[in-house]
Amino acid sequence: DLEDLERRDAEVEAACRHFLSIGQVSDTADVEAFLDSLSKEGFETSREHVRAAIRHRLLAVDQRRRSEEEAQRGRPTTWRAREALRTFESLRPQLIEAVEEATGEGDTPEARSAYLRAVKGLGIDVGEAAVSGRVHALYDLHVDLMAERASMDPVAARRQRALRVLFHGSVHMDLTDRRTLERLERGLPGFEDLISAVLDDADGRIEPAHEALILSYLERRGLEANTPELRPRVMACAGVLAAEMGLISPSEIPRLAPGIVLSDDRIEEIVGELKQLAASFRSTPVGQTPERTTEAPSERDGRHRRVDGARSMVDRADDVLARLLEER
Repeated sequence: DLEDLERRDAEVEAACRHFLSIGQVSDTADVEAFLDSLSKEGFETSREHVRAAIRHRLLAVDQRRRSEEEAQRGRPTTWRAREALRTFESLRPQLIEAVEEATGEGDTPEARSAYLRAVKGLGIDVGEAAVSGRVHALYDLHVDLMAERASMDPVAARRQRALRVLFHGSVHMDLTDRRTLERLERGLPGFEDLISAVLDDADGRIEPAHEALILSYLERRGLEANTPELRPRVMACAGVLAAEMGLISPSEIPRLAPGIVLSDDRIEEIVGELKQLAASFRSTPVGQTPERTTEAPSERDGRHRRVDGARSMVDRADDVLARLLEER
């Protein structure tokens, strides 16, 4: 396990710097959540000695960042540091290109790690704190600048709104469905072209035929989007894009259900169960007159309470049934 950490040291450092861009080593809960998240990257953080090693690395990176910040504020104190800074400044345009290339799919630990590999490939000495600090500061600066440009770009803003709908509550989805959403995210420009082509003659709304075309096209591309869990998300995302591009009215955007999405078969099953529940509370078959019997007042009061309770349950069942039928 520790040998694997040493082999992947660059990834560990990139992940630590990514955390420290907003997190603090003094926030224990935040650090533990960070360590848990590394299990998704193949690190065995379920083992305490691995967690301890990464925690120690995090503290070391935090200390190094402080040293880098101090070194940046002063003048180089050695010939090696001065020459390393000259090399850094002469290669700044290539470094900016490396940032843009590495962050093509977003600011992630993998992106920072790829950027650092490019830095070392250019022959820049990152052993000097002043140079290392400037290398990482350049990355952070241009990530912020690209995010600012993206927020001002109407196309990027449109895609961000669509992705928020697509990934809403996706943390609770299984891994297969989430990977499908991530594939759709990577191919979002092509998805926009698909929406534009299919809805070119939509007359302001998405018809079932349009939905079928969109989903079948995605399936032919290997995206299993026509499932009860994913179909509402995909179509809501398509609706946001279509409305932003002026192809449909905003009021016609398919809505993403706030609760659990049920398949047609499951709805039929629930409807049947509710009908049986309602029927089970009928004391006599429909069309028959119950026989009149004499009963004591206490028995009559008890029966009335049971009938009131049953009526309340039936009313609740009818309410659920009505809402289910409205959703269909």
